[in-house]
Amino acid sequence: MDGALVEPDLPGIVIALNPAPVDLSFALEESGLLEATGAPTLSPEDLEGLEAGSALPFFGRAHAPLVIVHGSADDLIPVSWSQRTVDAWNAAGPRADLVVVDGADHGLEPHLQEVAGIVVGAAMSALG
Repeated sequence: MDGALVEPDLPGIVIALNPAPVDLSFALEESGLLEATGAPTLSPEDLEGLEAGSALPFFGRAHAPLVIVHGSADDLIPVSWSQRTVDAWNAAGPRADLVVVDGADHGLEPHLQEVAGIVVGAAMSALG
């Protein structure tokens, strides 16, 4: 996704597999990581700092559509983080879709063949 923001006219499509969160404050709050580690709650200044390091403000630069493929059984990165990314990408202008592969883990096992078909199909569709 970063490449589409740095060189917005370069890619014809952006495809991400189980991507890391781009909205760090949302990810920290939703994950419960702060409570689990006993860390203090985030202050408004902390949230501003996280937002400053986020890619979200730059999504409007992207021209390419985004397809995120995410496993429903991913125990490292929740599907909700990818949904948040798709929602933000769509709000910024370019089209974004989330494809959730039922039963796939973080490595998209045991559905790699299905994922390969999704990736090839999305690329072919974007390239016409």
